[in-house]
Amino acid sequence: MYATAMIGSSVGESPARAGGPLVAGQGACGVTVPRSSGDVRLELEARRRQPLGSEPRPSGAQAGTEAPSPTRAEEWTTMVNVWRDLPLTQHFGVYAGGGIGVGVRRPSGADMAPRAGLGWQTGGGVTYAGTERVTFDVGYRFSGLEAAGPRTTAGENELLFAIRIDEPFRGLWRDTGR
Repeated sequence: MYATAMIGSSVGESPARAGGPLVAGQGACGVTVPRSSGDVRLELEARRRQPLGSEPRPSGAQAGTEAPSPTRAEEWTTMVNVWRDLPLTQHFGVYAGGGIGVGVRRPSGADMAPRAGLGWQTGGGVTYAGTERVTFDVGYRFSGLEAAGPRTTAGENELLFAIRIDEPFRGLWRDTGR
């Protein structure tokens, strides 16, 4: 079993999302299935993405007010992922995979209702095994949330930084000899 903490930000400019980057905070837990040609990781991931910084205001707007914008949104997703790890050396490796799940998009406009939909992602990255239990990860994700109704955003490109800890609860319980 392992636990992962991730943080990242959108990169590039999505044609359907004017107004700046999003920041993503994520966490995942999963299991590693050892294979002779590289491990397979099965995980459950939770992600929150929100605009980085404040909403732009049109000229003449009063201080403290935000202009509604259908292109800026907060998103929550929960996904089931499958990743394939391929070792390059004793410490370095690469991985690729993807996932699918559900999510909610909450647009920033006051008159716009939250919408649920299908979340998806695909990506890959480079890993560095610092110790037997701690792995550092720099990865790329292309992801999206297909909310019900007309499509309002395109997929997002994200750069993520993560730390994965294998057996995160090892050492918490003492063997009492019972």
